[in-house]
Amino acid sequence: MLVETILATKGSEVATADSAETISQAVTRVEGNGIGALVIIDKAGMPVGILSERDIARCDPPRRAPARHTQGLAHDPRPGDL
Repeated sequence: MLVETILATKGSEVATADSAETISQAVTRVEGNGIGALVIIDKAGMPVGILSERDIARCDPPRRAPARHTQGLAHDPRPGDL
């Protein structure tokens, strides 16, 4: 199978986030779009990296979205994590 086969099915829209966003905001974007990663852009709109669900899960200390956004995350949010 080719990448183009997958893109033909799911589309080619790319979800982005600003590098200054909080992890909680990023989690909301990931879950709201039903995706596993965001392309991170700088102020000029140029890509500077990729933030994946794995990156979010490995945050130290963990940063989680409010309880309504924790489906599929390894830990429940703690006070002060947001």
